[in-house]
Amino acid sequence: MKIQVLYRKIKNAPKAFRLVWYLYLNKIARFAVFPSLLNVLGIKNFRAYLWKKTGCNIGKNVSIGWDVYYDVGNTHLITIEDDVWITSRVLILWNY
Repeated sequence: MKIQVLYRKIKNAPKAFRLVWYLYLNKIARFAVFPSLLNVLGIKNFRAYLWKKTGCNIGKNVSIGWDVYYDVGNTHLITIEDDVWITSRVLILWNY
């Protein structure tokens, strides 16, 4: 319950605060050992879950490798379809 309230507050927060929060989640998704340990325990696609929380449109069964960087300022414009595997050290950018 508390996580849902926190998520709602972040979603309604000013854009500068959201950007800092999304950068933080991006760092966790890129470098943390925690998502890799969750894969060993059977919880898959935790990095994709973090990407969804930052605003990316992620399909089903998406696997994201280690040290993948994406454009945090334009996450709502990034769409990844179903059954996609993004390898390690990929750079995903959006350009107007």
